[in-house]
Amino acid sequence: MTDLPTQPHTAMPQLSDELIRRTRGTGMIFSDSRRFPRVLTQSECVVYSHGSYAPSGHPPQSQDVLLRDMSRGGMRFLHGSQLFPGEICSIKLPAGQILKIEVVWCRRIAPGTFTAGCSFVVGQA
Repeated sequence: MTDLPTQPHTAMPQLSDELIRRTRGTGMIFSDSRRFPRVLTQSECVVYSHGSYAPSGHPPQSQDVLLRDMSRGGMRFLHGSQLFPGEICSIKLPAGQILKIEVVWCRRIAPGTFTAGCSFVVGQA
């Protein structure tokens, strides 16, 4: 994928130890309703929003995110700018791999801090 936007960019918000503790899971989870178990992680990544599902006037942007957990079906991360359900984004993982994701939900958890759950978009370049 070569058409990733670079401006504007939202930096990762300052995260308190309490907020990090509150958003941490409890290990690999098999007993919930998800199709695949989640694996906890804490990695800094960059998400590139393509502005595909945002309200009018929301420009494409990139933002630093803190990956919290991942499964074969998707991922959850903390970030500093609102994303919108249905929005198609790309995420660049620490190893440089770029994956296409769709925002399933996004919640504000503190002023200027959000958490989002995304599913992987398969079959599209």
